[in-house]
Amino acid sequence: EDSSRTVRFQIKINQLAREAELEPKQVRIWFQNKRTQIKTQNERSVNNALRRENERFLCENNAMKEAMKKIMCPKCDGPLIGKEERTRVLKMENQRLREQYERVLKLISSVPGRPSVMVSNLAPSKSTLGHPPPFRQENNTNNNVQAHSININNIPIMSPSRQEHYKFHHDNRQKTTMFEIVVASMNEMVELWKRNDPIWVESSSEGRCSIHRESYERTFPNPNRPYYQSPATQIELSKDSEVVSMTAIELIHNFLDPVKWMNLFPTIVTKARIIEVLDSGTWGGSIQLMYEKLHILSPLVEARDFFFIRCCRQFDPTTWIMMDVSYDLFNEIQSGVHSYSWKFPSGCAIQDMGNGQSKVTWVEHVQVYEKNQVHHIFRDLLCDRQTYGAKRWIVTLQRMSERYNFAMGAICPTRHDFKGEGLKNTIQISQRMVKSFFEILSMTDNLDFPTSSRLNRGDRISIRKNEEIVQPKGFIATAATSLWLPLSFQDVFNFFKDDKTRSQVCIQTSL
Repeated sequence: EDSSRTVRFQIKINQLAREAELEPKQVRIWFQNKRTQIKTQNERSVNNALRRENERFLCENNAMKEAMKKIMCPKCDGPLIGKEERTRVLKMENQRLREQYERVLKLISSVPGRPSVMVSNLAPSKSTLGHPPPFRQENNTNNNVQAHSININNIPIMSPSRQEHYKFHHDNRQKTTMFEIVVASMNEMVELWKRNDPIWVESSSEGRCSIHRESYERTFPNPNRPYYQSPATQIELSKDSEVVSMTAIELIHNFLDPVKWMNLFPTIVTKARIIEVLDSGTWGGSIQLMYEKLHILSPLVEARDFFFIRCCRQFDPTTWIMMDVSYDLFNEIQSGVHSYSWKFPSGCAIQDMGNGQSKVTWVEHVQVYEKNQVHHIFRDLLCDRQTYGAKRWIVTLQRMSERYNFAMGAICPTRHDFKGEGLKNTIQISQRMVKSFFEILSMTDNLDFPTSSRLNRGDRISIRKNEEIVQPKGFIATAATSLWLPLSFQDVFNFFKDDKTRSQVCIQTSL
C-alpha cells in the first residue's frame, strides 16, 4: 500500500509539473513550504488564544485580590490579617521559640555532668523547637487508682518548699518510641519477677539472688541494649523480696509522686522530678518521664543521675508492677560523656496481702561508669551491691512504712503522751531533721572548697545560702567526712545513742 501510494503521489506531481511547466522537484518543494506555512499559522492562532486566556486570568486574579482587601472577618467584623500583621506574628513566634531554646539550654547546663553551652554559640534547630502544651501536675497520681480508706495525702512527712519541673515536649514519633520501650521493658520486668532458675542464682552463704549473665542474655536478647564499653563500667543486678506494712494502693500513690518518692527513700533519693506525663491511665496504669539523683550517706561517693521512664501498671486485681527504664533524653551515649548511669528494666512487684501488708519483690539492674575511682572505704560496699542493691531499697521501704503506720496510729506505743496533731508535728520535725542531715552527708553539688588532705583525704567543706522558709536567712557552713572504724555498726550506733557515752565524743571534739 505504501509503495502504491508513493507511486500515485509521484504521478500526480509529474502531472502538475507538466501543467505548470515546472520541474517535479520544484512542485515538491512548493508543497513542503505550504505545509510549513499552515503549521505556523495554526501555532500562531493557538498562542494568541492562550495569551488572551492568560490575560483574562490575570484580570480575574487582580479582581479577586481587590475583593479580598474588602472582605471582613466573620468573627470580629474587622479586616483580615495582612502581610505586615503576618510578619509581626512570625516575629513574635520566633521570639517565643528563642526564649524556649534558651530555657532548654539552661536546663541542659544545670544538669550535673553536662557542660554549659553559651546560647550565642549554638543555632537552634527548627525541627526540635516545638511549643510545649501547658503542663499541669496536680497530684501526680494515677487516675485509675481507686481511693483508699486511708487518705494518702495526709502522710505526715515533709515536702520540699519548691518543686521544679523540667519542661519537654516530644512529638508523636518520640512518644511511640517511648511506648515501645515501655512495653518491652515491662515484659522483661515481669519475667525477672516471676522467674528464678536459670536467670537468678541464689547464694548459699548469704541467701541473696544474683543474675546468671549468660541465661539473662539468652532469655532477653537485645542487640540495641546500650552497654557502655569501658574498663570502669560496672553492671549491678540484684533481687530481693520482703513484706511491707503498706497496701499496694498506698505504695503506688507514693511511687507516682516525686515528693513522696523522695520522702519514702530519704537515704537513697536526694532529688526527683517529673519531666513529662506520657500517659495518665489509658494503658491501665501511669507512664511518666522522670529524673532522679541517688546518693549514699557519704560525700566520698559521687551521686548517680538517671533520666528514666516510670510505668505503674495493675498486673491483676491484687498485684501492681512499678517499672523504671532509662531513656536517652540528651543522646549521651553517642556524645561520650564523662559520667554515665543507665537503668535497665528495674522496679518492683507489689502483691497486696489483704491485711494492710504487701509482699514487695524488688529488682535493680543498672550500669554505671565512674570517671573517678571509688574511695577505698566504699569500694567493697559498691562491688557487693550493698549501697544501691535491691536489699537496701526493700529495707528502707520497710522502715519508712513502719514510720508511716506509726504516724497514722496503726502502731502507736503507749509510752508517750503525744496524740493527734502533736504526734504528726513531731514526726514532721524529725523527718525534716533526717532529710537535712542526709543532704549534708551528700554535698557533691556544693563543693566550694578543694578536698582536704587529712583524714583519708575525706573532708568536704561547703558554704551555701539558706533558702528554707522555716529557717533563718543567712549562709550555712557545712563540713563532713567519712572514716573507717574497727567496730561493728551496731557498736558504733549504741555508743552514740547512749547519753552516757555520747559525752565522751563531745569532750574529745572540744579539745
